[in-house]
Amino acid sequence: CTEKKATPTNATVEVTDTVPVFILSSSEVSKSVQLPAELLPYETSDLNAKVEGYIKDIRVDIGDKVSKGQILAVIDAPEVKTRSAEYQSALSTALSRYQSSRDVYDRLSRASQAKTAGIVAPVDLVKSRNQKLADSAAYKRTKSLAQSYNEVAAYLIIKAPFNGIITARNADRGALVGQSLPILTVQNTNVLRLRVAVPELYVSAEPADKEVKFKVQSNPNKNFTAQLVRKSGAIDPKNRTEMWEYSFKNSDNELKAGSFAYVNLSFKRSIPS
Repeated sequence: CTEKKATPTNATVEVTDTVPVFILSSSEVSKSVQLPAELLPYETSDLNAKVEGYIKDIRVDIGDKVSKGQILAVIDAPEVKTRSAEYQSALSTALSRYQSSRDVYDRLSRASQAKTAGIVAPVDLVKSRNQKLADSAAYKRTKSLAQSYNEVAAYLIIKAPFNGIITARNADRGALVGQSLPILTVQNTNVLRLRVAVPELYVSAEPADKEVKFKVQSNPNKNFTAQLVRKSGAIDPKNRTEMWEYSFKNSDNELKAGSFAYVNLSFKRSIPS
């Protein structure tokens, strides 16, 4: 048989104590976060009819590119045209009266200065002068009214306020339009505004670079670059964020206004920590 050696139960095993250590040093602090953002057009305008009328002609549709000053739609408002013609006729009448009274006053004034004394009574001269001033005021008033209605008549032609693209069309020929619903919407998408709501925690930190990389859901495999152009300078009390705006050149219309985006922001602290 074999004999087993007893192992002492009170034997102690020496164990070396170890702790992880590192050398504390001072360096710049940096952090990267991903935040949601939205792409907005650089300029957008809803084109309404300033006077009520019927659409006589509409020359564009959604997706059409337009240039500044281009005629987009023509509105027919017969009452405006009639009133404008009435004031033009009244203007001609007021001008004729003013020219006649001015001629009478000039003749009486020259006659009163002649060597023959008493040829013109002073009261007649004063009366003709007052008549000339009254007709002059009436002419100026009618001229202002005629000019105002000419400007109203110019509102019947809707023009593009800037270079852009038509993104909405809400009326067709023959439709009655007013100021309630815009006829067309034009947007300038050659440059897009990339707006990011930066949390209050990061607003005092300096961005590591003026450029940011972002992605959109329509093209998730490609990174786009935008430049920081402005900050709102205030914290929105509703969501405790500051709005930062970046500019993206979209000359080839690769990205669409209204798209949702994800922005990678890198922050750094100027003082080593």
